[in-house]
Amino acid sequence: LGIGDSIDKGIRLQALYSLGETDIRLTSPVFSRFGDNYISDDMLDKVRSILKDDDRVDGVLPLIRENIPVISMRTGRTLSRAAVVGVRLDSLTGFSNGLIEAEDGEELIDVTALQDGLTIINRPMANKLDVGIGDRITLVSPSGRSEHEIINIAKPVGLIAGTESTRSSALFTVETIQRILGRQGYRMIDISV
Repeated sequence: LGIGDSIDKGIRLQALYSLGETDIRLTSPVFSRFGDNYISDDMLDKVRSILKDDDRVDGVLPLIRENIPVISMRTGRTLSRAAVVGVRLDSLTGFSNGLIEAEDGEELIDVTALQDGLTIINRPMANKLDVGIGDRITLVSPSGRSEHEIINIAKPVGLIAGTESTRSSALFTVETIQRILGRQGYRMIDISV
């Protein structure tokens, strides 16, 4: 019973850290092998239109979360699978208004400081790649390689928590990830109530 309770609590805590302020997550019912599993801007507009007058809704955040290889050219370390997250900077209302916890826990990081070529990474990624603020990481995607400067390191919670199988995570603007992946639209829409 003790082992079962410990495992159960660990799984629940991981889910809470990963979801952050997300209460509802919308994804496409279409699997990639049968068609495009991304959500279009038209569908995002429909979701926003339906929820705009609902007082229970704090925010609607379209985002992309994919796993791709990441390299530190300075240290030569590689992650074969890291979670990269692209967020729309104009949609962070209801999601801590774009503020995430720094690794020291006392400071807050403003996600809206992100621009093309810049990233915020979490502590697990920083440790595995042996990188810090000011270093550069390279994302490897089907469209090629792209370098990004690390502007801050955050606690692995919420938007930058990673996943159960991939703790290392980096945060970008959604436009950066769309360009890197050669995709339009969003992988999911998170809703905070």
